[in-house]
Amino acid sequence: MLESEWGYRCSRCGNYLPEDNFHKDKSKPPFYIAYTCKECRKDSENQEPILYQSDREAGLEILTRLGYDIEGDVHQQFMDRMRKKYGEL
Repeated sequence: MLESEWGYRCSRCGNYLPEDNFHKDKSKPPFYIAYTCKECRKDSENQEPILYQSDREAGLEILTRLGYDIEGDVHQQFMDRMRKKYGEL
């Protein structure tokens, strides 16, 4: 815990930090702060989500069945399909 003030535990890194190290979030009562600290939140925006291998394989199988090339950029393939189907978005 922190020596001089109240600390909150980050759900990702597990560290106890002062309140100003967390984003304010009015949808998270009773303390109205985010569950993860600002540093972990910033790091997570630049990383792929952590999945179990079985979940990842299932997702890749679904994408393959839908006709996507999983070695390529799936998002770009999706956008190309939408443009072809609906025209320029």
